[in-house]
Amino acid sequence: MTRSTFSRSSHSTPLKLAPFFLSLSLLLGGCVGGSEESFDKTSAALGADVGVPCILEDEYHTDFAGFSKNEITLSTAGECSVGLCMAHHFQGRVSCPAGQDDGHEGCETPDGAPVSVPVKAQLPDRPADEAMFCSCRCDGDGPGPFCACPSGFSCEELIEDWGLGNELAGSYCVAN
Repeated sequence: MTRSTFSRSSHSTPLKLAPFFLSLSLLLGGCVGGSEESFDKTSAALGADVGVPCILEDEYHTDFAGFSKNEITLSTAGECSVGLCMAHHFQGRVSCPAGQDDGHEGCETPDGAPVSVPVKAQLPDRPADEAMFCSCRCDGDGPGPFCACPSGFSCEELIEDWGLGNELAGSYCVAN
């Protein structure tokens, strides 16, 4: 599992990647598709699962305190057949909507293990079903592959390329 997290303070400014994240992104292989097969897909096929709810691997760790509303996290996920799972300014854990003050209040991982750390509650205006979903790279430098964003999603520049050949730099489908 490869995970890259990017922080920014505003929804309108593309993220700038530090060299640390650039090296992580290269581990994804095959750009955003995760496999060589995605390069042969049409743009419609690449965007077929955009918006499908997904759960990032971090949710399965009992000591994971949750995502931050100031970050965008991208990772490959089983629910996302040809793209990435994106936590887009999501706070908390999908598996623990109300959060917990200490590690003993009933939060569980998706497979039922008790969460052992405090977890912030999800934000009412950024619930999991609106802020954590399959996405794909819809524009950027290089040959792609790029997807077409379906209805209800727009192609938004999220990750700025510093000119170092980062495969994750570019725009992604995000919910309107």
